[in-house]
Amino acid sequence: MENLDITGVILSATGGLLLGYGAALLSGYYPLGRGMLALPGRFGKASVLIASAEVALLVLLLLAFIFTATGWAPALIAAGLALLAGPLAFQAMPAGLSTSGAGLGLLVVAAAALCIVFLLQLSAST
Repeated sequence: MENLDITGVILSATGGLLLGYGAALLSGYYPLGRGMLALPGRFGKASVLIASAEVALLVLLLLAFIFTATGWAPALIAAGLALLAGPLAFQAMPAGLSTSGAGLGLLVVAAAALCIVFLLQLSAST
Protein backbone atom coordinates (compact mmCIF):
# COMPACT_ATOMS: atom_id res chain seq x y z
CA MET A 1 0.00 0.00 0.00
CA GLU A 2 3.01 2.30 0.07
CA ASN A 3 2.63 2.97 -3.66
CA LEU A 4 -0.97 4.16 -3.40
CA ASP A 5 -1.67 7.01 -5.81
CA ILE A 6 -4.07 9.12 -3.75
CA THR A 7 -4.65 11.57 -6.62
CA GLY A 8 -5.77 8.72 -8.85
CA VAL A 9 -8.10 7.39 -6.18
CA ILE A 10 -9.64 10.84 -5.63
CA LEU A 11 -10.07 11.41 -9.38
CA SER A 12 -11.63 7.96 -9.75
CA ALA A 13 -14.02 8.63 -6.88
CA THR A 14 -14.95 11.99 -8.41
CA GLY A 15 -15.63 10.29 -11.73
CA GLY A 16 -17.79 7.65 -10.07
CA LEU A 17 -19.76 10.27 -8.14
CA LEU A 18 -20.35 12.26 -11.31
CA LEU A 19 -21.47 9.14 -13.17
CA GLY A 20 -23.96 8.28 -10.44
CA TYR A 21 -25.26 11.85 -10.42
CA GLY A 22 -25.49 11.85 -14.21
CA ALA A 23 -27.35 8.56 -14.30
CA ALA A 24 -29.88 9.78 -11.74
CA LEU A 25 -30.34 13.11 -13.53
CA LEU A 26 -30.54 11.76 -17.07
CA SER A 27 -32.92 8.93 -16.19
CA GLY A 28 -35.66 11.51 -15.67
CA TYR A 29 -35.21 12.82 -19.22
CA TYR A 30 -35.96 9.55 -20.99
CA PRO A 31 -37.90 8.76 -23.10
CA LEU A 32 -37.01 11.93 -24.94
CA GLY A 33 -39.82 14.44 -25.03
CA ARG A 34 -42.10 12.36 -22.83
CA GLY A 35 -40.05 12.10 -19.66
CA MET A 36 -41.30 13.89 -16.61
CA LEU A 37 -38.43 16.38 -16.90
CA ALA A 38 -38.57 17.09 -20.63
CA LEU A 39 -36.69 20.28 -21.40
CA PRO A 40 -38.68 22.88 -23.31
CA GLY A 41 -37.29 24.81 -26.20
CA ARG A 42 -35.52 24.18 -29.42
CA PHE A 43 -32.45 22.49 -28.03
CA GLY A 44 -34.01 20.49 -25.20
CA LYS A 45 -33.58 17.05 -26.77
CA ALA A 46 -30.18 17.94 -28.21
CA SER A 47 -28.86 19.02 -24.83
CA VAL A 48 -29.99 15.76 -23.25
CA LEU A 49 -28.32 13.75 -26.02
CA ILE A 50 -25.10 15.76 -25.69
CA ALA A 51 -25.07 15.22 -21.93
CA SER A 52 -25.70 11.50 -22.43
CA ALA A 53 -22.84 11.23 -24.93
CA GLU A 54 -20.56 13.10 -22.55
CA VAL A 55 -21.44 10.75 -19.68
CA ALA A 56 -20.67 7.79 -21.97
CA LEU A 57 -17.30 9.36 -22.81
CA LEU A 58 -16.68 9.86 -19.12
CA VAL A 59 -17.28 6.14 -18.50
CA LEU A 60 -14.69 5.20 -21.12
CA LEU A 61 -12.11 7.69 -19.90
CA LEU A 62 -12.66 6.71 -16.27
CA LEU A 63 -12.08 3.04 -17.07
CA ALA A 64 -9.01 3.86 -19.18
CA PHE A 65 -7.66 6.03 -16.36
CA ILE A 66 -8.27 3.37 -13.73
CA PHE A 67 -6.60 0.57 -15.67
CA THR A 68 -3.62 2.50 -17.07
CA ALA A 69 -2.73 5.50 -14.94
CA THR A 70 -3.39 4.27 -11.39
CA GLY A 71 -3.25 1.17 -9.28
CA TRP A 72 -6.52 -0.26 -10.48
CA ALA A 73 -7.82 -1.98 -7.33
CA PRO A 74 -8.11 1.01 -4.92
CA ALA A 75 -9.24 3.33 -7.71
CA LEU A 76 -11.91 0.91 -8.89
CA ILE A 77 -13.22 0.40 -5.36
CA ALA A 78 -13.33 4.17 -4.73
CA ALA A 79 -15.11 4.78 -8.06
CA GLY A 80 -17.65 2.04 -7.32
CA LEU A 81 -18.46 3.39 -3.87
CA ALA A 82 -18.76 6.91 -5.24
CA LEU A 83 -21.01 5.63 -8.04
CA LEU A 84 -23.37 4.29 -5.38
CA ALA A 85 -23.33 7.70 -3.66
CA GLY A 86 -24.19 9.58 -6.88
CA PRO A 87 -27.98 9.26 -6.57
CA LEU A 88 -27.73 10.48 -2.98
CA ALA A 89 -25.88 13.56 -4.21
CA PHE A 90 -28.66 14.05 -6.76
CA GLN A 91 -31.31 13.92 -4.03
CA ALA A 92 -29.38 16.44 -1.93
CA MET A 93 -29.36 19.00 -4.76
CA PRO A 94 -31.89 21.83 -4.61
CA ALA A 95 -35.00 21.36 -6.73
CA GLY A 96 -33.80 23.97 -9.22
CA LEU A 97 -30.80 21.82 -10.09
CA SER A 98 -32.69 18.57 -10.41
CA THR A 99 -35.78 19.64 -12.32
CA SER A 100 -34.42 22.16 -14.81
CA GLY A 101 -31.75 22.64 -17.39
CA ALA A 102 -29.42 24.12 -14.78
CA GLY A 103 -28.65 20.68 -13.37
CA LEU A 104 -28.03 19.37 -16.86
CA GLY A 105 -25.69 22.30 -17.50
CA LEU A 106 -23.84 21.58 -14.27
CA LEU A 107 -23.45 17.95 -15.31
CA VAL A 108 -22.13 18.91 -18.75
CA VAL A 109 -19.57 21.39 -17.38
CA ALA A 110 -18.36 19.09 -14.61
CA ALA A 111 -18.13 16.06 -16.92
CA ALA A 112 -16.24 18.07 -19.55
CA ALA A 113 -13.76 19.30 -16.95
CA LEU A 114 -13.23 15.79 -15.60
CA CYS A 115 -12.82 14.37 -19.13
CA ILE A 116 -10.08 16.94 -19.77
CA VAL A 117 -8.35 16.03 -16.50
CA PHE A 118 -8.51 12.32 -17.38
CA LEU A 119 -7.10 12.99 -20.86
CA LEU A 120 -4.24 15.03 -19.40
CA GLN A 121 -3.48 12.33 -16.84
CA LEU A 122 -3.59 9.60 -19.49
CA SER A 123 -1.29 11.52 -21.81
CA ALA A 124 1.15 12.17 -18.96
CA SER A 125 1.24 8.50 -17.95
CA THR A 126 2.21 7.22 -21.41
